Amino acid sequence: MIDIATLDPESTIVVATGNAHKLTEIEAILGESPALEDVRFVALGELGDFEDPVEDGADFYENAVIKARAALDETGLLMSVADDSGLCVDALGGAPGIMSARSTVTMTPTTTRCS
Repeated sequence: MIDIATLDPESTIVVATGNAHKLTEIEAILGESPALEDVRFVALGELGDFEDPVEDGADFYENAVIKARAALDETGLLMSVADDSGLCVDALGGAPGIMSARSTVTMTPTTTRCS
């Protein structure tokens, strides 16, 4: 666990995730920018046990913004980044889309059901 009080808000970006692999991915992508060479990326999960925000956006972008803003509100830091993703299946009209985490798909040899 990292004590938020020990972080420099001017050079810390909180990544709205508890997933260490996601932190590594985002750091690898954004860390290549010369503007961010002195920035430290810290996963939200390393700073405490925060409640997940309600992701009620209309699309992945809005849900990512909700998570990024929640990370700022929870930590008091100045910069955050978040992503959101899901499974969009053309044959299902783009479903389950933003509802992926709240959907179940059961497949049998003769039927496919999404709920």
